[in-house]
Amino acid sequence: MHRWKRDSSVDVESLIRERQKLHKTLEAMDSFLTALGIDISQLGDRGTIQTSLISAIKAVAAELKHNITKATILDALRRSHPHLHANPQSVSAALVKMTQGDTPFLYIEKRGAGNQPTLYTIEPTRIVKLLPGQLKALFAPEKTRGTGGWQSLFKRLQNKADRETGEVILDRDTVSAMRHYYFHYGVGGWQSHLKKVFGMHVPELFRKSQTTEFGPGELFH
Repeated sequence: MHRWKRDSSVDVESLIRERQKLHKTLEAMDSFLTALGIDISQLGDRGTIQTSLISAIKAVAAELKHNITKATILDALRRSHPHLHANPQSVSAALVKMTQGDTPFLYIEKRGAGNQPTLYTIEPTRIVKLLPGQLKALFAPEKTRGTGGWQSLFKRLQNKADRETGEVILDRDTVSAMRHYYFHYGVGGWQSHLKKVFGMHVPELFRKSQTTEFGPGELFH
C-alpha cells in the first residue's frame, strides 16, 4: 500500500481544523433538511433530492385546489411520498412559506381559530382589515334581514369576517358578486353602505369598468 510522505510545507493542523468545521457544517445542513421532512438517506451521490417537500406539497395542493389544511396535506404526503417522512412541523412551515412573496403559490382562504385549522387555496385572495366603525357597519343587523340578494351578500361577507381582528378575506367570486350588485342593482342605500365598509380598502372595486370581471392583475396582485 502506498504511503504518503508528509510535506513539511503543508499546515496539517489547519487542514484538520478546516475539516472539522466542514463536518459541523454538513451536520447542520443534515439537521435542517431533516426538519423539513427530507430523508437524507435518500440523497443521491450528487446530493440531489428526487422529490422535495415543497414540490410534493405543490402537487398535492394543485389537486385539492380549495380547503387545503395541514392535516390533508400531511395525510396525502404520507400516502404518495412516504420517503419524505413529512411531519406536522415541516408541513406547517412550508405552507406558511408558500403564502409569502410577490408570487405566492398558496393563499389563505380562512384563518384558523381554536380547534379550526387554517384553510388554504391555490386561488388568489385579498385580505383587508376593517376599522372598528366599518366592521360595525358590516354587521349592522338590518343588512341581513330578509332573503334578498343584498342580504345574502352581506351574510356572505359577514361569514368571511373575523369580528375580533376586523380581517376580511375576499376571493374572486365574492369580489365579482360585490361588483355585480354595486353596478347592476340600482343606486341607493345598499350601494352606499357597501362602499362605506370597503371603499377605503379596495377603492378600485367601485370604479366603473366595461365588465364586472377582474383581470388577474387588477384586484389580486
